[in-house]
Amino acid sequence: MNHFLKGIAALGAIALLSGCAQKTTAESERPAAQTDQHASSSATPAVASPLSNATSPPSVTEVAFVQDSRESSGKAKRVTFDDIKFEMKKGSKFRRRMLTDKIKGLLSKNIKIRGYILPSFKETGITTFVLVRDNMDCCFGPGAALFACIIVQMVEGKSTKFSVRPVTVEGKFSFEKIEDPINGTLRAIYHLDGVNVK
Repeated sequence: MNHFLKGIAALGAIALLSGCAQKTTAESERPAAQTDQHASSSATPAVASPLSNATSPPSVTEVAFVQDSRESSGKAKRVTFDDIKFEMKKGSKFRRRMLTDKIKGLLSKNIKIRGYILPSFKETGITTFVLVRDNMDCCFGPGAALFACIIVQMVEGKSTKFSVRPVTVEGKFSFEKIEDPINGTLRAIYHLDGVNVK
């Protein structure tokens, strides 16, 4: 899948995220829940956001994709959302130099990370979704920490289904700026070419 098509897929993920409530960086730094004690088994996918009618693809820049990542290769490194966070004051503009050496060392690597699937427009056959560290609040949108979400694009032939329980996603981790096509707001900086969701 070329970068333009990945950008189109990311637009759907952005649409899911744009209507989320604001969240401070401090709130985003809570570790992902290890149990599903807060999850409700009766939760249903969120309704479409206003961005679902957008026709322009998102701006995709500074791509660090790994090509031919259709299948997992080698042992995946297990990481957490704490491993990919960095210092960024609320309201300040993101700069790539904010990424730590630890984060840079994970780029283009096969990783496994645990989090929650942000509710989607459908429950099965999901090929693009947002993985967030916490299911109690939306980790996306104005005021949210950029390190609190990952745009996951399943590789060709792979898909998953929505779950209110935490899942572990495996795939190639990369850096990619995803901007809102309407107002240019930076929505996400992390991407995962997903090969497996458990």
